[in-house]
Amino acid sequence: MTEWRQGFDDMENWDDPNDELEELSGELEEWLPLLGHRNWLLITDMAFPALSGEGVHAFWAESDILSVLDLVMELLGEYGHVRPRVWLDAELDFVEEDWAQGITEFRQLLTERLRDLPVYRLPHEQLIARVNEAASTFQVIIVKTNTTLPYTSVFLELDCAYWDDEREALLRATMGRLEA
Repeated sequence: MTEWRQGFDDMENWDDPNDELEELSGELEEWLPLLGHRNWLLITDMAFPALSGEGVHAFWAESDILSVLDLVMELLGEYGHVRPRVWLDAELDFVEEDWAQGITEFRQLLTERLRDLPVYRLPHEQLIARVNEAASTFQVIIVKTNTTLPYTSVFLELDCAYWDDEREALLRATMGRLEA
């Protein structure tokens, strides 16, 4: 018997990570149509604190951050009404491999996944403060994962996918001319 299977006599009780992601997918599919700009969706490492704001909804995923990120990005693409503004902990860039084995590979894989998106960085405490502030008025979805690497949480600030800052500025300028 292979080493990883020892102790599992009844494989029907084995937790399949795909089943876990299917369950999470169902939960997220209920929430995503309701979310819009100013909402946040966080995919966090295991030590991320349990936030207590009224607008906070937390889910557990027995999976890693990157797998959950793949699922979330796929679902966001399917709905198409929001686009993510990605925020990462600034500390992530400074964690050394000697301090957290696997962090270098994680950063590389995360960078590959986010290559087509603008990515912003702030210190961890500032990001948590932003999320807490948002949760006082808007819904915040947190998916906590089993990843045990520090400062690896991915913060997605949702924005309108069919309207952008440039058009908003044009609209405001036009409105200003009409009010004058």
